[in-house]
Amino acid sequence: KFSSINSLTCRQLAYENLITRADKAIGKNFIIIHDGAEDINVIKIVRKLQVWNPVKGRNKPISNIVEDPLFKKGDHSFFLQAIDQIAYSTLQLFDRRLNPA
Repeated sequence: KFSSINSLTCRQLAYENLITRADKAIGKNFIIIHDGAEDINVIKIVRKLQVWNPVKGRNKPISNIVEDPLFKKGDHSFFLQAIDQIAYSTLQLFDRRLNPA
């Protein structure tokens, strides 16, 4: 897909996979609320996936996102702070299981 891998292409692939999986798993209309500085890049990825999303050699555009991703600073949202805590705890749990001390 990419001629070289760097932090930007890894981030793009991660977002593409996450958004594609969310679209498939939720199966209904949804909105992404994002805490981050790369807002325009995430919007570009979502808009691209709404038109071109190659899955196993076929184009399967995502269709359940209602609006462009919404952005809110995490320190201004209890909801995003809670999600950050859950994600961090999950990471620590799996990191300990995969890399025992």
